[in-house]
Amino acid sequence: MKKNLNLYPLLIVIIFSACRKNDPTFENLPKRKTAQTENASLMRSDITNPYYQVDSIGRNIQVVAESPSANSEKDRILNRRFPSDFYPTGFLLAPLDTLRINAEIVSGTSLPKLLIGTYQRYEGVTPQIVELKSGENKIVANKNGGIIWVRYSSSPMSSSKAKLTFVSGHKTVPVFVKNTTTLAQWQKLFEQADTAVHDVLLIGQRTNIVLPRTYAILKTQDNNSILDACDKTWDTEDDISGLDGSAPLHKKLAIPHLMVNRVYAGGAAWDYVTTYSYTSSFAESYAQNAWYQRHESGHQHQTAWDWDQEIMADFYAISTGMDWGLPKNLIARDGGWLQVWQRVKEYFNLPNTSRDYSNIWDGKNISTGERFRGSAMLIQLKLAFGAGFYQELHKQTRAEKPKLPDNASKYRYFMLKACNISGKDLTTFFRKWGFKDEVAYTEITKLNLSQPDIEPSSLTDDPVFTFN
Repeated sequence: MKKNLNLYPLLIVIIFSACRKNDPTFENLPKRKTAQTENASLMRSDITNPYYQVDSIGRNIQVVAESPSANSEKDRILNRRFPSDFYPTGFLLAPLDTLRINAEIVSGTSLPKLLIGTYQRYEGVTPQIVELKSGENKIVANKNGGIIWVRYSSSPMSSSKAKLTFVSGHKTVPVFVKNTTTLAQWQKLFEQADTAVHDVLLIGQRTNIVLPRTYAILKTQDNNSILDACDKTWDTEDDISGLDGSAPLHKKLAIPHLMVNRVYAGGAAWDYVTTYSYTSSFAESYAQNAWYQRHESGHQHQTAWDWDQEIMADFYAISTGMDWGLPKNLIARDGGWLQVWQRVKEYFNLPNTSRDYSNIWDGKNISTGERFRGSAMLIQLKLAFGAGFYQELHKQTRAEKPKLPDNASKYRYFMLKACNISGKDLTTFFRKWGFKDEVAYTEITKLNLSQPDIEPSSLTDDPVFTFN
């Protein structure tokens, strides 16, 4: 009996080896004698993706699969901006250097493109885009160079797969994979990277981050904490948006969103990426707050009825902060949520003719909290009808794909949807907030709905505050 038991370890090794052999992602992967290979060989990350193998980042051989195009995903999710649609390779091509790479179709008919450089990393600089051909490719970087990404998509998607073999010219980027890379491995990657490598890459499940190698705190802090915060931001805002996988229309985006450090004032949302001027936004100590990540990610979740970009981004960020249970001084930027209900009370006390929601924010006063009154209206509906209210609103909007060319049509759509989804006549609520669309009020009356049990405009998240 003891002799038979000794066979079990051998059987386990054989079974594991057979599984690995049948996975084309790992087929014939060479051992590279670099710090990155040491890191990759130890990786068995719980970070997964259907289109590329996280464990292969930084390896010379990578197998990638075709994904939906950014355009088709933007139309499906019904968001304002194109989502990230490229995969990390873990490599960089220095300015004017030559990359040799072999491309081979594994299945299907198409090959990917390479992006050399990162969107919005530097002002006025866009990635160099190269279409790969079968066999050997020789690519000379432009004067910018940069991190190498793979874009592999078409519309409609053809489900192709390709094998990429990086032959020469590429340099290894320090890559930190959440819950996988140890601090010792990470510091070794930092130290051994080529001097031409100025960026590092943090890999999460829902987000990836490009930061400057000169940001020294990255070498010693717990980078898992900031990746956790960024991933949690996207998961929470996806939940607000009703992206629950209940139907193909409501699936989450599979390719992680890319967050990029860029030297300019503030944060911003763009097609494909969000950018952040302050490296301190990715310090371990900032993970509890993550305001800039919450706000800029909010921009990436805006949908058809987003009448004001900043108010809408604030709504997702504030709603996320409340769902996390953050203290009031961290829910909004610069402590702006601390006095929000007092500002709402002052607004409600204005004469009816002076209350106009379309002018609730002058576009200037952010740090004083004036802007957050616009989000408070949206939050009151969540307080009244629960998280399911906005989840259903987003789902119905995605299904209907309404054409809303101006703010008047967006307000009307939102007002009628809010009444239909809640099953309540919200005329008093919208008049209190200064919505001026009399046609919408006539349509609400025709719905013949009951009044809310509690008037939503009386609700706050502050148990001691009162509008009386």
